[in-house]
Amino acid sequence: MTPEDMVIRLSLACLFGLIIGAERQARHKVAGLRTHVLVSLGACLIMILSVEIATSLPNSSGDPGRLAAQVVSGIGFLGAGAILKEGVSVIGLTTAASLWLIAAIGLATGVGSFFSAGIATAFGFITLTFIGRFDKFRLLRQQHHITLEVESYSERSPVNLLSALLTEKGLLIEDITVLDSKPGYFHLSVTFDTDKGKISLTELMEEIRKIEGITHVKKG
Repeated sequence: MTPEDMVIRLSLACLFGLIIGAERQARHKVAGLRTHVLVSLGACLIMILSVEIATSLPNSSGDPGRLAAQVVSGIGFLGAGAILKEGVSVIGLTTAASLWLIAAIGLATGVGSFFSAGIATAFGFITLTFIGRFDKFRLLRQQHHITLEVESYSERSPVNLLSALLTEKGLLIEDITVLDSKPGYFHLSVTFDTDKGKISLTELMEEIRKIEGITHVKKG
């Protein structure tokens, strides 16, 4: 493999990581732009090394897939770090899956399969950007879906308390997204189904305001 080939493969791995990572960054997910670029770049480099090792040694019967297999299994540890359990909700599964995908794209780029890597990047970006929106616009139950934005000034995230309150009132939590967070401050978006709720929206917002640390609640 020539140095030019390596530059092309590593550059494309960065580009593919940028495309997927940009979408995650825009949604303020745990793993964003830099994480996806680094995972893609690292997976690509490992694949290049696998090919180089297998082809550089005379009379070698090395398997270039061995290091790649370790990436596929090892990326699970990084993905697990993006999965968070907050009360009754689990968030971060999609981001963990996107990390797994970008690692595979990096491996494909490293081995020189640019077409498949590009197609996978395009499909992954479309899935993250557009398909996920369908759940928010289900026509049959659209009128029952409510999104609230909550701001809290506290040392601990109010997610657990919010989840407990919504569950107590018979509301089905659809999604809890951290829009912004920094020491002592949390900005959350909470989407839930009011179909079987036991409380009006006005009363619910008043109950949420009573939670310690929460200073602002508005309909999203």
